[in-house]
Amino acid sequence: MDKEQVVGIVYLARKLHWSREEIRKLKPEQFEEILKELAFQEQIEEYQRNYRTALLRATILNCTPRKDNRRYKAEDFVGRMPERESVNALNLARERGLKVPRKEG
Repeated sequence: MDKEQVVGIVYLARKLHWSREEIRKLKPEQFEEILKELAFQEQIEEYQRNYRTALLRATILNCTPRKDNRRYKAEDFVGRMPERESVNALNLARERGLKVPRKEG
């Protein structure tokens, strides 16, 4: 078992509170898909935190008198929401009882 696999197992155990036996039941491709899904969900959570801050920033800028009449949106500061790479990850996450982001699930 290489270092990357050990890190993945520890990560799954911490995030999902799964035992080593539960993790061992996963096929290698399922293991990778679950890791991808967790990474995606963390990106969504980070985006949502940043979006709230960007929304405040846009609101303040839009209420501040300026020479230009540009109207700002939160997306001007945070960009677009991340997109899932694989639908398999979503299906596997649902099968395994993972909570999926609201807009995705």
